[in-house]
Amino acid sequence: MNASDTLWAWVTETPDGKVSLVGVMLPPAGHTPLISHSEASVRVMEPLARAHGKASGQKVWLRRYAVQEEIGRA
Repeated sequence: MNASDTLWAWVTETPDGKVSLVGVMLPPAGHTPLISHSEASVRVMEPLARAHGKASGQKVWLRRYAVQEEIGRA
């Protein structure tokens, strides 16, 4: 597995029990999820993720997603 097969993301659990990406407003990009292929880069975003958790009253944590299967790659 190489770095492009891994995605790091800050996530939270919504009140209905679903895990959701944490995002922030970054003008002019708009709403942007806190994700990266680089663990080091996404860890720099931790203060933003923690601020989201504090404002929403929800726990936030870092999750690693790895390619298990590719479907429809051309």
